[in-house]
Amino acid sequence: MEENKLHYHMKVRVFRKEGAFGPGVAELMHHVEETGSLSEACRCMGMAYSKGWRIMKHAEEDLGFSLMEGSRGGSRGGRTMLTEKGKDFLHRYEMFMAELNRSAGESFMRWFEVYTEKACAGIYMGYYAKRVTGNEVPSNSYGKKRVKKSVQN
Repeated sequence: MEENKLHYHMKVRVFRKEGAFGPGVAELMHHVEETGSLSEACRCMGMAYSKGWRIMKHAEEDLGFSLMEGSRGGSRGGRTMLTEKGKDFLHRYEMFMAELNRSAGESFMRWFEVYTEKACAGIYMGYYAKRVTGNEVPSNSYGKKRVKKSVQN
């Protein structure tokens, strides 16, 4: 983001009682889906496994259903996968966030472009922006830059 441009910031959480599901949980779920491991997903985000486990359990308790399921050990080690309900919830969350981002950007420009020619319709709502738009997103709360990996065909 350019410092001279006018910006806005929104935090959006989906929850029943406590703000348990947001961009961090969504990112963690994507890493679980990609790696098949909660431990590896946490490593990708630069967080301790115990913290990732607590975050997921808190979200599941608040929502009232399991987001992930796993098996332990065995000859090939354990495997963690998203439940069908978890996949559906994640997809709906990302579509909801994309719609909010479009609407918020339009509203921001309508109300604030008079204050500067350099108004920026960008918004930081976390990992969903990378997943839905494919664009790089700002640094995460763990201080590491999230960068879109190039895929060569």
